[in-house]
Amino acid sequence: MARTGVTYDQIAAAADALMGSGEKPTLQRVREELGSGSFNTIHRHLSAWRSAQAPAVRPAVQLPDKLLDALAEWAGQQEASARADAEATAIEAQQSADELAEAGEALEVQVEDLSAQVEAMNNECEEKTAKLSSALAEVQRLKEELERERQEGGEARQALAEARERIRTLEEQRGELSAAMKRAQEEASVATAERVEAQRAQAVAEVRAESAQQQLEARSQELKEEREARRAEAAKASQAFEKAQEAHRQELHQEREEARQRVEKAQQGEQAAQRECSEAREKMASMAGRLEAAEAAGKGDDGAPSSSSRSSGKRAGSGKAGKGQQVSQKSNETGRS
Repeated sequence: MARTGVTYDQIAAAADALMGSGEKPTLQRVREELGSGSFNTIHRHLSAWRSAQAPAVRPAVQLPDKLLDALAEWAGQQEASARADAEATAIEAQQSADELAEAGEALEVQVEDLSAQVEAMNNECEEKTAKLSSALAEVQRLKEELERERQEGGEARQALAEARERIRTLEEQRGELSAAMKRAQEEASVATAERVEAQRAQAVAEVRAESAQQQLEARSQELKEEREARRAEAAKASQAFEKAQEAHRQELHQEREEARQRVEKAQQGEQAAQRECSEAREKMASMAGRLEAAEAAGKGDDGAPSSSSRSSGKRAGSGKAGKGQQVSQKSNETGRS
């Protein structure tokens, strides 16, 4: 919003009030009386007011009014330029800070730092502006001194040289302020680039997250289908297992029945073999009794047997013994079978 400048009437009223109080209406005093206003505007209207007053006696030696006006105008331009640059830089820095604030919590510390730097630079700009105002007041003071000491041209030139030196110092300070503002703009640009990079990284992360979610959903669907297929296979396998188990039970029952029948046949064969063995033992016992009876009968008929009869008896005994052994072997074989 443009600032409204002071008018000639306001400056004339302030100058008249100062004259009425016995003070000289200088630029600084008129500005203090008004409370605001550009030195250039105040100087232009104050010069018009002075022209309307009684003509002043011009000293023999004085600086040209154009030079003094040029100095005042130049100082006003420098002030306006410095203030405009500072305000524009502060607005840009604030806009950069507002943009950085949207980047999120990750850049909040940087935004706060930049805001602090902008604040410090604004303060520095205000200090520079105050110094510039002081310098302008000093220029005005030098102008007044030059007006009072116009006859002392050497001192006036010295004062002008000092004023120029101070103006040069102010220019150097303005250059430093411009460099500081430039650094702030560069830092704001870096912060903006970091914010853009953070937004790009966030967009990439969102795309990856969406892709991962889609892959997860697809994998979940595959697992679900696979689980359903395994359930169907498990049901089929369970049915097949039940059928195989039933068939195995039937086969086992059949094998047990066949084994029971074989055991029964073996038991029957064993019983038959035992009966045959008992019969063979009875036959052996009967034959042994008959043999003893025959030997006893032979001894009773002959008395003492002759050598031939003994030998024949031995042969008969050996034959009977052999028969007994054969019968015993048969019975043993029958028992084993």
